[in-house]
Amino acid sequence: MLSGLPLTGLYYENVDMNRCNSTGFGQLSSFSIVCLIPIVVTLCGGQSRLISVYSLVQVTACWTAQLLSAFQGLCGRELYVRAVQTGRAIRMQEFTADLKHRMRGVWRDAESVDPNTHNNKLATYHSWFAIPFSRNERMPTIVPRYLHLDLSKHVMRNVSRLRLRAHSLKVEAAAWLEDGSRVCDQCPGEDEHVQNEMHALLFCQDHRVCELRKHFSFLFTPFFKDFPAAQPFLLQQVNNQLVHDLLSQQNTRLFLFLSELMDLFVAVRDQSAADQPNNLAEGHPPL
Repeated sequence: MLSGLPLTGLYYENVDMNRCNSTGFGQLSSFSIVCLIPIVVTLCGGQSRLISVYSLVQVTACWTAQLLSAFQGLCGRELYVRAVQTGRAIRMQEFTADLKHRMRGVWRDAESVDPNTHNNKLATYHSWFAIPFSRNERMPTIVPRYLHLDLSKHVMRNVSRLRLRAHSLKVEAAAWLEDGSRVCDQCPGEDEHVQNEMHALLFCQDHRVCELRKHFSFLFTPFFKDFPAAQPFLLQQVNNQLVHDLLSQQNTRLFLFLSELMDLFVAVRDQSAADQPNNLAEGHPPL
């Protein structure tokens, strides 16, 4: 059993790791095996031993200190540190839940950022596209529904690009476009609106986009009662939760609409981006 490996205590960088298996104390828990990724564990004749890691990693400090520092930010940090120092086992279920809670911290920070006022990819994904986390920290993460459907590769790619902001809408393309403008270049009139995902979904007044919304009007009417066929675009700002609800509905044809919407907005600009010089052939960073 891996849990039978000896815990060898506090080793400093000049310690010969090949000899550590005879100087240990206590037992290494299954949790410690997970964390000791730099250490190679081999099974020989039913017995476990540690082999040298100097050829695999560059040890710059005591490896147990590095292990203990990995507990920073965990709610049960002190408990885990004492368990490692005394050779006691750590309950994997509690540790896994604690680790998930720490990892989800980046999304808790994103909750306070409005994607309408801040050009932030994390906030955009969290507010409009993300599947809410289960209140049970031990539950696994849920995979987005469209990944389970029998969709063409083109549709799946377009949906993924929209959800992950891996597209060339102006809000993203401004980083490499010459004018650096994020204003929608397809809306008629002189009004200037940032061309982001919400704008493309609900506000853009381009006639092709409006015709597409008319064709898929059944996707919008449950959420926007004032969405007549004669004017298939919104004029007033809507809250982020409503956009999230629209994009989370269970109608499979939603993904067909999103794919066609992406085709309308990004096809020409994608080719323009591909034609941009980037100096990579000369070994220089992109312009």
